[in-house]
Amino acid sequence: MTAQTLSRILITGGSGFIGARLAQLARQRGHALTVVTAVNNAPERARCDELTKGGITVVVASLEDSAALQRTLPGHDAVIHLAAAQHEAGRPEAYFHQINVEGTQRLLELAYGASSTAAR
Repeated sequence: MTAQTLSRILITGGSGFIGARLAQLARQRGHALTVVTAVNNAPERARCDELTKGGITVVVASLEDSAALQRTLPGHDAVIHLAAAQHEAGRPEAYFHQINVEGTQRLLELAYGASSTAAR
C-alpha cells in the first residue's frame, strides 16, 4: 500500500481516550474508519458521539460479540486492537481474562477469517 493509498481501518476500543484520538487523527489523514467499542460510561458515550459527528462509523459491541465482529470486519485493510477491560471496573480476574485474552483471540480468529474470505 503506497502512502497515497487510503486505508479502511477498524479500531477496537475507540471509545477510550487513545482509541478516540487515533480514530480522529486517521480520519483527518483521509482514512475510512470503523470503530468497534463497548460503551461503559458517559465519557465513552460522548467520545462515540464525537466520532460519529466526525464521519466515523461506530459499532457499539464488545469483544464478546462475535456476530457483530464478524459482520464488521470484512472490507477493512487493517485492524488496530486497543479494546481491553480495565481493572478499575471492580470485576473478578476471570472477567479480565475473558475480555482481554479470550476476546483478543476471538478477534484475531475472526479477522483472519475475514481476510481469508476476501483473498478468495
